[in-house]
Amino acid sequence: MEWKPPSSLDGFDREWPITRLKALAYVIGVILKGDGSVYTTSWLNPSSSHGRVFRKKIELKNTSLGFLTSFNQRCALVLARIPVRVHGPYADGHSILQYQSKDFVEWWQKQDLASLRPIIEEYPTDYLKGRYDSDCSVHGGEVTLCGVESQRELMEFERSLCLKLGLRTGPLRPYGHPGEINFVGNKRIVSREQKLRFSVNIHDFIRRVGRLTVEWRNQKLEDAEQVRNWTPWTAEIRAQVLSLRKEKNLGSKQIVSEIKSQSGVRVPYSTVYSWLRKGTVSWVEYSRFHKGN
Repeated sequence: MEWKPPSSLDGFDREWPITRLKALAYVIGVILKGDGSVYTTSWLNPSSSHGRVFRKKIELKNTSLGFLTSFNQRCALVLARIPVRVHGPYADGHSILQYQSKDFVEWWQKQDLASLRPIIEEYPTDYLKGRYDSDCSVHGGEVTLCGVESQRELMEFERSLCLKLGLRTGPLRPYGHPGEINFVGNKRIVSREQKLRFSVNIHDFIRRVGRLTVEWRNQKLEDAEQVRNWTPWTAEIRAQVLSLRKEKNLGSKQIVSEIKSQSGVRVPYSTVYSWLRKGTVSWVEYSRFHKGN
């Protein structure tokens, strides 16, 4: 059966209901710059009229059965097929799944970030789930998306998606250095490019994006839910803190008590201290600044 991309993104295309569109956004997140790949293979076949046989494939190779299962279900929905068999695990611990689809692959090979942005922006959480399932780490109250210098434009776009969703999001920063050597199992990996990453608050991620399908990463998310959540304090609360300091010359502990009395909210001592002594700003102010830059 011929595969065709969606003609609209609102779910009114009978062939592309919302569930299928969301699945497509997730698949895009995995294959755009994630762990998935789209490619063409060929081999000599004397019985073929062209002398060669070509196969156009969508593939995911990973050690996480949860990730493979999630991608398999969504890719099957996108291609209007039943899920394929997952092969493995092999000696290196990886399992693999493959779909063949000439129409999808030929469509995909014509796409770029500009042409894919409408579907990504329409279903950003599904896209981000695919990206974070592929290339994130979870540590110390943050979920960090990783990439390389050649992906800077994409990562800046992904960072803007996180900000628009209301996630407390740090700046895009370099880490490591070209030529750095790392090992994944027995595989030796040499960094060819400068690596980049940005982090989002783990509680915001759970609330707005949801779970990860990679089992060990999702376990860290669940562990984080037991930790006290952060409060995105407003610019008005910070202004009240600064005003009490300037007008009444109160200390941090006194300001905490005064704001509790005046506004009925308890701002942590550490937050007030950081605003007064370290010059930090409220989350709302930080978010507004970075949305505009």
